[in-house]
Amino acid sequence: MKRFIIVLLVILMLPFTVFAADKNDAEYDTYLNSFDFSAFDELDKDTKKILKDLGLFDFKYDSITSLSFDDVVTVIKNILADKLDTPLKSALLVLAFIILSAFFKNFKTSGDSFDELYSTVSALIISVLLMVKISDTIALSAGTIGVVSDFIYAFVPAFCVIVAAGGGITTTFSTNATLLMLSQGLSFVSSNVFVPLLNCFLALGICSSLRWQMHLQKLISTAKAVITTVISFVCAAFVSVLSIKTAVAARADMLGLRSIRFAINTVVPVIGSSISEGLLSIQSYSSLIKSSVGVVGIVAVALVFLPAIIQVVIWRFILTLCCLVSDIFDDRSVSMVLSAFRDTMLLINVILILSGVTTIISIGILVAAKTG
Repeated sequence: MKRFIIVLLVILMLPFTVFAADKNDAEYDTYLNSFDFSAFDELDKDTKKILKDLGLFDFKYDSITSLSFDDVVTVIKNILADKLDTPLKSALLVLAFIILSAFFKNFKTSGDSFDELYSTVSALIISVLLMVKISDTIALSAGTIGVVSDFIYAFVPAFCVIVAAGGGITTTFSTNATLLMLSQGLSFVSSNVFVPLLNCFLALGICSSLRWQMHLQKLISTAKAVITTVISFVCAAFVSVLSIKTAVAARADMLGLRSIRFAINTVVPVIGSSISEGLLSIQSYSSLIKSSVGVVGIVAVALVFLPAIIQVVIWRFILTLCCLVSDIFDDRSVSMVLSAFRDTMLLINVILILSGVTTIISIGILVAAKTG
């Protein structure tokens, strides 16, 4: 969670193109209205509401620069308040059951066999209680990745038109297919991989908890490490390839635009300098629009991911607390079941944060590319 917020703040501090306040607002609006922003309709209603409340849906550069840290804190507080209710009620229910279970175990009539049976039954009941609640979080996380995939698929072509208008034609052709590949990858993960993978991982953890004599913990730890490593490697490789392609393409665009302006000044008599200045003005406005729309796109992606990430973080904290209480009462099966759910939440957190950071950095690379 901390890494996600840090990356978002770093992206927002990138050296985006900024122009003086004496730019004509009417002329800026004219250029702005010539582009298509229907991609933002793919966002969920909560994200669109927050963007409107922050004043970012007009894509004005002064609205973006006036965004304060207090606004970010307010958004996070509102999401926390909205997502805290269900995990908190579930925690109270689980804690009450753990305490009652420990109380009734004091009335045992036989030895260790009764303890093991009672602990297994308690773990089963807690598993059912948590599964009903946490399945909603898994569905929310999968839906979050799906929403971002749909948004990127609609946003990238429209945004590349803005980049091309600012002189980044080579950058557009170079990065468009790469970012669409990211969209399709996220779509595939959300619809075919995410839910089955987490369900299998959770089922394996619950089986290991109920029958810890099977010694499945090493297998679970290895699976978690492999999944995390593979996702991290794929995300790092994607960002690296995109960075190299964008850097090379942006340099080519910069040289191309300079050559065009030089040729116009040299070849066209009398009015060559005026035409060159007109092209520079169009490029300046397009670059400003690119920065504004790109930052709003980054904020939109962050706002889509943030509720799911916050909910998962809350669940991890609550499950850790319940696990500590269970350890106090020396209920091994219940502790291992709670640990299985906590590890699943950790895996969800890793997938969400890596997906979010990769998407944000990818858009940020394209926004920060200097093409003129």
